[in-house]
Amino acid sequence: MSNPEASEMGGTVKPYTEGAGLPEEMWADFGPLFFDREDFIPPQLWLGAVPTHIPTSSLHRDPHCGFLLQVIGRKRLVLYSADQEGLLYPHKAYNNYQPCWFKPENPDYVIYPKAKAARCISVTLNPGELMVQPAGWFHQVHALDSPNMSVSYFWRY
Repeated sequence: MSNPEASEMGGTVKPYTEGAGLPEEMWADFGPLFFDREDFIPPQLWLGAVPTHIPTSSLHRDPHCGFLLQVIGRKRLVLYSADQEGLLYPHKAYNNYQPCWFKPENPDYVIYPKAKAARCISVTLNPGELMVQPAGWFHQVHALDSPNMSVSYFWRY
């Protein structure tokens, strides 16, 4: 099976944590301020030297409300409201998050014609900024700088 990201990087795999668990020793430094830690699923670390010409995550949506804290570098998020589900061709079966067949970075409107009507907003996060993302919103993430570090938290409820 080929890895499209590896081919984009000349045959190497990007050195990126892809949402690894944030070590518990770091929780106090990057924790969800003003909230109880017990209200959140364990945080994830997004860290590494990443290519800036391809997305760090494909278009998908998460089932929980999310908080994304940008620590190093900048990230751009392309967001689509949950009511655009019928335009983005989400997979019917999924586990922790729901990926989409449609790829905004390389749109194929012949195969996915409804996606032409989809409307997005773009948000750039700078170091020290936090974005709250409602559950069910579709999003794709792009690292604008490398290296890059973010910490994400999902509300348990």
